[in-house]
Amino acid sequence: MVVISIMTLLTGVFLFQQRQFDSTTLLRSLSYSVALSVRQAQTYGSSVRGFSGVFAEAHGIHFSSGDLTHYFLFSDTDNDRVFDSGTEIVETFGLVGNNFTISQFCATTNSDTERCYPGELTSLTILFIRPNSDACFETSNSPTACVVGDGGEDYKEARIQLSAPGGVTRSVIVTPTGQISVEGVGS
Repeated sequence: MVVISIMTLLTGVFLFQQRQFDSTTLLRSLSYSVALSVRQAQTYGSSVRGFSGVFAEAHGIHFSSGDLTHYFLFSDTDNDRVFDSGTEIVETFGLVGNNFTISQFCATTNSDTERCYPGELTSLTILFIRPNSDACFETSNSPTACVVGDGGEDYKEARIQLSAPGGVTRSVIVTPTGQISVEGVGS
């Protein structure tokens, strides 16, 4: 009986650890998928890429608090440098499984003020305007920041935080120079 109890306990611990390992591995993969989606928008934005017969000067990725399990790659077909949800979506990306979410997205101002969802923001757009590979950030607080002469708030970094069950998180960081990185945040 003692041996069976010990074996049951060890099996339970092993299964719990395996589930947590699987979740962490999937989250890492998901984080790199989001980073690759941003890189895809950057590639489209720095080249001549047409969709539906229109050659847009800008492409981007859009995150919204209205749907924290999907994000959108879009082509700015009307060249207003603003995401239009009904007409410009090129591809919709969904997070793997029901338990993974975009738990936070933030933009850091040049004065080091971080504006985030949840909180002040309801959307974040990372825009790449041809011919540069530089990123421009628009938020619900400054929805036309990438429009020339807008005078909106300038941001020095965007961060998208993804969460897995158990509280494990990873972040995708994008800088105005177009650098994209994935960082582990916590577990």
